[in-house]
Amino acid sequence: MKNTALITGSYGGLGTCFMNIHAANHGDLILVGRNQTKLDQQAKETENRNGIKAHTIAADLSKPTAA
Repeated sequence: MKNTALITGSYGGLGTCFMNIHAANHGDLILVGRNQTKLDQQAKETENRNGIKAHTIAADLSKPTAA
């Protein structure tokens, strides 16, 4: 069974580091961020580079109603 990680803020700072480490270890991803275009681009690049699946959710989790 594959591991799947939910990464918030995936296209900046620590989120990118956590995403890259998990993907390099062949884990699938759920990427969360505010910009759908950036998320889609990052998901596609990560899938191609690591042979994993990456799903995206555009949301601003700094807002209590977003979760």
